[in-house]
Amino acid sequence: MNIILTAAPATTAVALADVKAQLNIDTADDDVRLTSLILAATEMVETHIGRALITRSYSGFLNWWPTSPEGHVRPWINLEKPPLIGVSAITSYDDFDVGTVYPATNYYVDTLSTPGRVMLRRGQVWPIPLRMANGIQIDWTCGYGATPAYIPPTLKLAIQIQVGVLNEARGDETSAAALHPAVTLMLSQYLFSPPS
Repeated sequence: MNIILTAAPATTAVALADVKAQLNIDTADDDVRLTSLILAATEMVETHIGRALITRSYSGFLNWWPTSPEGHVRPWINLEKPPLIGVSAITSYDDFDVGTVYPATNYYVDTLSTPGRVMLRRGQVWPIPLRMANGIQIDWTCGYGATPAYIPPTLKLAIQIQVGVLNEARGDETSAAALHPAVTLMLSQYLFSPPS
């Protein structure tokens, strides 16, 4: 699935004040640089665990519905960047790029699984896309919440530690290129294997 970010997070995953307290910094001289480091560390953490921390929205595009190893169209599709909050629309396109929204009553949005998924209701079938490329569009929202208050404390602490590593490694790109081993260990409980 090709995914496009359609609504970015409205805030950072960790507050600047929390990072400054962690690093014992009490001046505003480095606020701009520290904010950039927060964004970089957050991206590193999110990439490592495959999750979205602060609420955001995506559109995902498919040429065709996923199939099983036997070639049968699956009655579900996994959505990237858990935790899944909700699906706003599933749209199929014809050869003239006209979209038809698939009725939400035909599918169930599973926000309890990791990753979240959309599942057909009994007796329903997926709409057939007529456009050869990107004929299916799924729009969803994901993340732990709209503010850092919703993010698990371990994930916020991991970001803060990684910000400290990046802050100390100024000018040393080699040591800043990877997550700190302590951060990797902290993140291990948030790794997941997508169901097949």
